[in-house]
Order: sequence, then C-alpha cells, then structure tokens
Amino acid sequence: MKNKNTIRTFTKDCTRAKKGLTACLFLLVIFLMTGCAQAEAKSPVLSAVDIFVRQAENSKYTDALKTYNDKIAGDAALELEAANRLQGYLNVKLDAYEEEIIGQADFEAALQTVWKINDETYLLGWFPEEILDEYSEIAASKEAYREAVAQMENGDYEQAMESFSQVDPEDSKNYESAQEQYAKAETLYVKAILNTATEAVNSGSYDQALEVMELAEWTVDYQEQFETLKTTIATKKFEERMKTLSKSNDLASMTALYDEALQDPYCEISAEITTMLAGLKNNWRQSIIDRSVTAYKTGGYESAIPVISEGLAALPGDEQLLAYEQMYLSCAPTSLVDLAEHYVDAKWNGNNNSIAYSHKTVKDAYDNDHSEYLQFWMSRNCTAAPYIIMNLNGEYTKLNAACFVTSYDAEDNMGIRIYADGVLIYDSGLMTKMDDPEEISLNVTNVRLLKIESCLGSVTSGSHAKVYLTDAFLLRTLTDADF
Repeated sequence: MKNKNTIRTFTKDCTRAKKGLTACLFLLVIFLMTGCAQAEAKSPVLSAVDIFVRQAENSKYTDALKTYNDKIAGDAALELEAANRLQGYLNVKLDAYEEEIIGQADFEAALQTVWKINDETYLLGWFPEEILDEYSEIAASKEAYREAVAQMENGDYEQAMESFSQVDPEDSKNYESAQEQYAKAETLYVKAILNTATEAVNSGSYDQALEVMELAEWTVDYQEQFETLKTTIATKKFEERMKTLSKSNDLASMTALYDEALQDPYCEISAEITTMLAGLKNNWRQSIIDRSVTAYKTGGYESAIPVISEGLAALPGDEQLLAYEQMYLSCAPTSLVDLAEHYVDAKWNGNNNSIAYSHKTVKDAYDNDHSEYLQFWMSRNCTAAPYIIMNLNGEYTKLNAACFVTSYDAEDNMGIRIYADGVLIYDSGLMTKMDDPEEISLNVTNVRLLKIESCLGSVTSGSHAKVYLTDAFLLRTLTDADF
C-alpha cells in the first residue's frame, strides 16, 4: 500500500516537473526571439553610399563599381554624397600618411583604388589636383628627411643641410626635427671646414684654406670663426712675404708691403710684422750711413749728401739720417763774410782806419778777381790796428784764404795777423801791392774764437792802403770720431 502511494507521488512530481520544463523552454524561445528582434531592430541599415565607400576603403574596386552602377548612378543626391565621402576618405588617408600612421604603400593603394573608381565614374571630375600636389610635396619632404638623416650618419653635412632645408613646413611629423637637425648639421659642417682650412694653413697652403672657406660661405651664413681664421691667414701671408723681402734689404718694397697690410681688412699688424719692418729699417738706415761715410771719405761731403738723400726718400724725417745730413752739410765751405755778418766784434779808430766785408769782387794789383773778402783800411795817421773777432764755436777744421795789399803808393805796406783762441796762428808780415797774393790754409780745429787784425805799416802822406783777406772760406773735415 505504501509502495503504491510512493509511486503515485513520484509520478505526479514528474508530471509537474515536465510541465514546468515545457514552460521554461517556451519562455526561453520567446526571449530569444524577442532579443533577436530587438537586436535586428537596433542594427543600422547600410545605405548604398555606405556600402560603396566601405568597398572602396577595402580596395574592392569591382564591388564598389557595381554598387555605384546598380544603386547610386543616376541619383544626383547619392552621387554628390558618394563623391564627398570618397574624397573625405582620401583626405583621411592623406592625413594618416602625413602623420606616419600608415605608410606610403598603404596610401598609394587607397589612391589607386579611388583613381580607378573615378576613372570609371568621373565622380570627382578631374582628379583633385590639390590632393596629388599635397601628397607629392609630403612624399618629397619625407624622402628629403630620410636622405638627410642618412647623410648626417655618413658625415656629409653639407648635403644633409641641403636635404633638411627641403623638408616642407606642412610636414608636421618631420619639420621641427628637420630644423633642429639642420642647425646641428651646420655646426658640424662649419667645424669640418675649419679643420680642413686649419690643416691647409698649417701646411702653408693659405690660398687653399681661403678657397675652402669661400666655397663654404655659399652654403652657410656669416661665421665669426671664418673671419678669425681669415685674419690668421692674411697675417701669416704678409709675415711670410715680409720675411722674404727682409733678406733682400729692399726697404721700398717692404714699406709698400707694410702699407698694403695696413689696408687689408683681414691682416692684423702683428708684433712679428712690426719687428721685421723695424729691423729692415735699421738695416737700411745703417747701410745708408755706411755708404755715406765711404762716399765722404772718397769724394767729400758732396758725394755723401746724395746717399743720405736716398735714405731720407725711403725714411722721410728719420732723425738719425737728418743728423748725418746736417753733419755733411756743415762740411760745405762757409764764407768768412757770412760769419762776419753774424759774429762781429770789430774795433777801429775814427776815420783813420775801418773794416769792411763783402761778397763782391775785388781786383789785386795784377788785375786778378777775388771775392768773399774782408777789407782792412788804414791811412797814414792810423795809430791802432783794426780787428774783427768771429765765433767759430769749434765747428770748423780749416780756414782757406788769400792775402794781398792795394794802395796808391808802391811803398805803402800793411799786413794781417790771425789768432785762434788768443794764439797767433798766422802773420803775413808787411806786404805791398807789388807782392803776389799769399795763399793761406790754417788749421782751426776746435777753435771757438777767431781774431783777424791788420798789421800797422807805413802809409805815405795823403795816401791810404788796404789789406784784403779774400776767397775766405771756413771748412770742416770729418774724422772717424765724427761717425
């Protein structure tokens, strides 16, 4: 009895569970159908243009062309939308290429697909030139940047600068970096040029160094380092040219070269240049002095003065040469008359005697002409000898002159005495007009005061006599001590 009840209860439970499962399955089917319906309701329906563009984006040229021909062609609105979407797609691709999100191959694949579609549909009319131009510029810019980087790595800095300068400002991915790398390349290029030029300078190839820098200046702007090296080159060139000239003792050429250096915008008048010029001037000066001394000893002051003039032509105003010139000029004959005009201390006695001096000509008793004379006049009543004192100041070594007498009476006589610093150095004795003129040559070396006086003689009644010191010149003879 108990078992039957148990079985009946189990049977009811199973029947009840079966009904519940059936209900659950039904509800599940209803739920799934409802969800699918909702999902299907939420999924957008792709338009013909959407499909066309997606097919173009996926490079399905044939499918895109079929969609266009079947569903878009002939509908002006759809054609305009398709054209705008197609060009927008190409612009997005170009931007992605510019930002290097995609590579050149990917962009060119998209470009090729759109080009082929447009070639069949003429959706875009003439293919957009601005896109092609922009792509061409960006592609060239990126290529220039890649080349520049490679050139930098290879040490070709000049070409790298040229390539970096070709990076387009619109190339946002590379332009800023290109500017930075250009500056770096320029610095390295200038350094390389300086190294090459410096090596040329050190080897003495100055023109080669200048040529290297001049060529570089076509590539880079003003470089202070180039200017500094140019100064070094110009200075060294002038130094070497002066060294060559200094061996020839050619002062005129050296002076001209020095003036050229002064005018050169790059040459710096170095201590070496100044020293070489000063040394050559000293050598030149001494050679002129030595030649003048030799000329004086062989030909007198007249031979020495032209030599000194030659030296002063090259060294105008040179104090040492001017001193030699004055020394030689002092050897020129000095008229005793000129000295008498400046250093006269004369004495005579009234009208009975007097002293005169003149550059004019006077005749002796034999009708010979004489000039540059001192005249001592005396009458018969003269009681004091007239005299004249001149300051030689120790500047002369010799006095040359002639002495003679003129009078009315052949018996009248007079004479001359000459004193050097109070010491009698010449006495003519009493002379008449019948005596020949007496030639005088006296040593007056270091004499300061020269006194010339007449000697009182006899003069007949009513007559007077004159004694002359004519052709009177003071001379200076130089010795080795003067040079």
